Amino acid sequence: MTRSSLRRIRLSAAVALFAATPQLASAQVWTSWNSANAGNVFGTIGATSVVFTGTYDSYENSTTGFNYWQPNGAYTQNSLIGPTNAGLIRFRGNGGSGTIFFSNAVLNPYIAFNSVGQPGVPVTYDFGTSAFTVLSNNNAGGAFWGPGSFSTSGNVLTGNEFSGVAQFSGVYNSISFRASGEDWHGFTVGVGSNVVPEPSTYVLMAAGLAGLAVAARRRRR
Repeated sequence: MTRSSLRRIRLSAAVALFAATPQLASAQVWTSWNSANAGNVFGTIGATSVVFTGTYDSYENSTTGFNYWQPNGAYTQNSLIGPTNAGLIRFRGNGGSGTIFFSNAVLNPYIAFNSVGQPGVPVTYDFGTSAFTVLSNNNAGGAFWGPGSFSTSGNVLTGNEFSGVAQFSGVYNSISFRASGEDWHGFTVGVGSNVVPEPSTYVLMAAGLAGLAVAARRRRR
């Protein structure tokens, strides 16, 4: 095999691999919560259906409910575009627990929190084995209920009037958690605008990797 042929194979494989890899976007798309029944809240993120199943107090519709996401300063740090009028799911009293299900697997999803805990009454969200990083917060204010604080321990987030956004690392079909209780706190979920992998993505990725392996093996020969 000539050097030019080998170069073309490696280039084609690299292009296929790059095209197959889901790319992160700077914009976020947040769930539109549209309806609910006794144990479920239903919404959409683009073409992806989202269902929260578990115990909760109530929810705000994405278009007709009250907008608790303003002012938006706690949700727009670190290149985030946070919820604006995205609605939310609320917990009261004893808190809540459940699972967020996605009809398509999503990559590196976000959860935006609203008024988690209050001064002297911390509230925890325990995400079990799902790791996350807090990307934005209302330590300096910029949220509907004013400034707050938070801490993390493993995959548990504790808030004292905390509002902000956390991002989970990896591909998810669902996220489960338990939240402790207080008078009022809520959340919603989002994704990057182009990070919903399709099955064809993984076929292309496998083809790209296979091409690289073949090229490397022929080069050694």
